[in-house]
Amino acid sequence: MKARMLTLRRPKPNRNYDTIARTMGITHQGLPAHIVDDPANPKRAMIVDPAATAALLEERAER
Repeated sequence: MKARMLTLRRPKPNRNYDTIARTMGITHQGLPAHIVDDPANPKRAMIVDPAATAALLEERAER
């Protein structure tokens, strides 16, 4: 199986992941998780529903 990178989409997407994947010759897929900025720290984000996010990652990892 070819390597791939799965990331969770943040409110402000980071296009560096696309660059990293392209450089490494792997596929990058940003997953539609419900993530919001942390109001106490703008450099952090919070996953709103961790259980649903974990299920999404497990589902996509099996493909």
